[in-house]
Amino acid sequence: MKIKLALLPLFLVLIHTGAQSAFPANVEKIPLLISDHHAEHAPFILRYTGTEPDNRVCMIVIDAHTDTIRNIFPPAGNHDWISTLYPFPLETLIWIYSTAGFTTSNSSKARSFYSSIYTWDAGGSLINARAISLDNLSNIDFSATTGQTLFISIDLDFFCMGNSTPADIPFVFDVLFDFTSRRQGKAVWALALSRAWLPDDKYAWELLRQSLRWFCGKTSFTPPELHLFTTQFEDTSRLARALRAKKLPMPSFYGKENKMPNDIRKMLKKLNQSHAEQIDSKTVSNS
Repeated sequence: MKIKLALLPLFLVLIHTGAQSAFPANVEKIPLLISDHHAEHAPFILRYTGTEPDNRVCMIVIDAHTDTIRNIFPPAGNHDWISTLYPFPLETLIWIYSTAGFTTSNSSKARSFYSSIYTWDAGGSLINARAISLDNLSNIDFSATTGQTLFISIDLDFFCMGNSTPADIPFVFDVLFDFTSRRQGKAVWALALSRAWLPDDKYAWELLRQSLRWFCGKTSFTPPELHLFTTQFEDTSRLARALRAKKLPMPSFYGKENKMPNDIRKMLKKLNQSHAEQIDSKTVSNS
């Protein structure tokens, strides 16, 4: 399936028609998506919330980019998907730009974040929009997000730019999981590989490997819904336009399932088997 990013708002309307009734009753595990493109996180969260005023989301975005620039003109490409969730269901937005500290570069990113938020939230409907480092997450007031679905949206290019590497994934995921576990209410997680922003396939596979290894040690998530190999976006970002001008393809994992390393394939199988075994065990105990 190929989706033009410029048509994403229309695509979301089609996806979330009737989405409010699509939320599974008595969800016991945290829904999980692993996609190639970060923009796929928008329809995923809408599947669990819809766009009615009573459905509110606290979204924590872990990303090397702000992804809050509204797609007006020229197209902002993959840096515009968050605005499609405004004004409903998005109510609280927290962008985590680094694991710790504050540099001149991060300061510039933070200014861009707040400036872009202002362009599509001049009325102040978005109650809370903050750019922070991971070490400040513990300072977030839980009570301020009561009644909001918690959506953890992780762009794995976070572990490629700046000082973070794939080795930091367990620590960062642990912090996010601790925040998720201590907070009351529904939670949804999604990861984006963002292959186009990574140096090569080898680095991308390693990011996926470290992520899956962490999820294999958890029982709180559903098996990952994979959109790594079957969905392709026609990207309109500067990078994509520059590559097309040189007649080069935009890097992605579209159609590369047959190149998946064996250990990663085994971990995906384990995640699905473990979920099936838990369902069987519950069925037996309830009979």
